[in-house]
Amino acid sequence: MRYGFIGCGNMGGAIARAMANSTKNILLADADEKKAANLAAELGVACGNNEYVIGQCETVFLGVKPQMAEEVLKPLQARIKKKRPTLISMMAGVSIARVKELAGDDSLPVIR
Repeated sequence: MRYGFIGCGNMGGAIARAMANSTKNILLADADEKKAANLAAELGVACGNNEYVIGQCETVFLGVKPQMAEEVLKPLQARIKKKRPTLISMMAGVSIARVKELAGDDSLPVIR
């Protein structure tokens, strides 16, 4: 299984660091590409963009700020529908129903 992280800030970065102790099958993405590349180098994992993460990973951690949820998820709808990853949301105040709505799939597996 490949794990993806969209958002490599405090929460996403901390979970990626902990996970990297048991697997290197991790793919990172962040709006700040340099941040993702630096963390990927530190952990010995790969990085890419949001579309690549969704297309390659079975489980994706969403570590973006809640106000960025729509901006991040809406452009990924087609890829999410095709791949159907499990989304794990770390976005405070964004309900599971809202994540599913923004992802464009009411039957999508979402964990909060």
